[in-house]
Amino acid sequence: MIQLRADKKVNDWLTLVGHLGARHYYISDDLNPAGQSDGDVFTHYEAFIAGVFNPWNSNVFPVLEIAYTGDFNSYNSILVVPEIIWAVNSHLEIKAAIPVGTSEDGERIGFRVQATMRF
Repeated sequence: MIQLRADKKVNDWLTLVGHLGARHYYISDDLNPAGQSDGDVFTHYEAFIAGVFNPWNSNVFPVLEIAYTGDFNSYNSILVVPEIIWAVNSHLEIKAAIPVGTSEDGERIGFRVQATMRF
């Protein structure tokens, strides 16, 4: 796996976050989302760009993300992901998201909850 992430604070109410990455699976034991015909050895690329907004000058941040995962050939998943991040304190963030698929591959609609703890 290789990843590159960057963020840029545009102004007091908007921060842009970007991510590029690739994952190569040498042995995946049937994890290839493109199906069995593509085999167990494959590479998937991932990219996302997100806008993190601060309209209320508080510890709750709406986010809009567009994400891609795929191999540019037989599997291509594009998601639009509205999110809410609640920075509970300097050690804990809780994120809730609803990914909505816009392509033939990947999720159609989902719900995700994530907690991040910092020490």
